[in-house]
Amino acid sequence: MRRRLRAGVALVAGLVLSLTAPSVAAQSRRATEQYVPGLRQPVELVVDQWGVPHIYARNTDDLFLAQGFNAARDRLFQIDLWRRRGLGEADQVSKPAQRIVRVLAGLTSTDPDTARALELLRSYDGATDAGSPQAALFEPWFSRHLVPAFRRAVLPPAVADFIPVTDARLLVDALENPERWFGPGGTAVRDELLATTLAAAYREVAGRLGADPRVWKWGALQYTEFAGPGGANVGPFPRGGSAYTVDASTYDPSTYQQSSGASFKMVLDVGQWDNSRAVNAPGQSGDPRSPHYRDLAERWRSGEYFPLLYSRAQVERYAASRITLRPGGPGR
Repeated sequence: MRRRLRAGVALVAGLVLSLTAPSVAAQSRRATEQYVPGLRQPVELVVDQWGVPHIYARNTDDLFLAQGFNAARDRLFQIDLWRRRGLGEADQVSKPAQRIVRVLAGLTSTDPDTARALELLRSYDGATDAGSPQAALFEPWFSRHLVPAFRRAVLPPAVADFIPVTDARLLVDALENPERWFGPGGTAVRDELLATTLAAAYREVAGRLGADPRVWKWGALQYTEFAGPGGANVGPFPRGGSAYTVDASTYDPSTYQQSSGASFKMVLDVGQWDNSRAVNAPGQSGDPRSPHYRDLAERWRSGEYFPLLYSRAQVERYAASRITLRPGGPGR
């Protein structure tokens, strides 16, 4: 297991090293020294002119420690993002949602459905957790109404319907800078676009979840179902998140079924491997007859993990079964 784990870490480290930004190439021409707690012996890290680091260590432990040091040196922001994504923290906050809601601050309407929608969204913090009434309105509005209407507003009709994906950054920029995107009188054009699509989205959600928005839940619309062999499906169950959250969840706007996201998450504590955590949905086994076929689904759904054991002592402590393989075969 130690070899497999190290091989996996080496593969990840290799990918990280191969993608190192060229901007650090100049550093290879400078000789510097840094003191790193935990090293047993000196390690040399040589960065070539393309920014690829080459690590020369005298033992395996120092090699992996130096790999971690270099990854943090070059990609600390990405590491933090991966950590948050791996933890699946309650980070289901959509940054595009937060910015779009700010655009709604000065919008008013005499249309009852638009007014109700504005009232619900004005205090929206962008969190797309499964129990959010605001997310239950915002996500359908965004994916099924606002995005298509925006395409039709800025593109020729013959083109707009053939664009399957809209960059959220462009949409947010257009809403924040309407004169630049919609031309003279762009603010009025934008406000009309917002009002009409909000009304349509509010009516749609009310038709699905009832007239009282206080009981709406985003998880009553978006759901996850793991398809299994022979119809042994796991789910459906409520799902939070969106395509624009760290805890990512892309869904089919026509059904709200989750179509992509992190089914496996792993957080490794390098040097203290027994502190590592993981989750694999819906379970470790692919055999529907196994008790481990679906037993991790709820942990995955709620953002919980199980201990990813490493040391023999911990493996023995939590052992549930044991299989001994011996040499043998036909005719033996």
